[in-house]
Amino acid sequence: MKNDYHYDLNLVKQFFKYDYRDRGMLKWQGFYLSDHTAALKKTANTAKAHEHVQVHAQQSLADISEILAKSFAEHRLVQLQLNILNKNDQFTQDITGFVTGFNTDSIWLTGQDFPIQIQDIRHIIIS
Repeated sequence: MKNDYHYDLNLVKQFFKYDYRDRGMLKWQGFYLSDHTAALKKTANTAKAHEHVQVHAQQSLADISEILAKSFAEHRLVQLQLNILNKNDQFTQDITGFVTGFNTDSIWLTGQDFPIQIQDIRHIIIS
């Protein structure tokens, strides 16, 4: 497609020099900046939360099974730490929930979409 429209460069320069009123980009840069800093804060808080995970002592499988059975029977809230490391070789945040079911090798907690293997539990307490 051929453009047959020709413009006068002097007319354009005159328009920008005398007629055009710039509303300013400061407003838009401010929105971008606040959104950007909010995202950076969120990322930093997430990273900071993962840095300060308290590593609990490894409990025996018998102790873990006893606490799970007690929490299930009494419908008590449990807090557990998995023996799984994230991509930074750190333990993930503790998982809290009610034991809704279990079998010989896994449990189900409220708020979890998948069963948790008992052998992956490092530490558990009744809250």
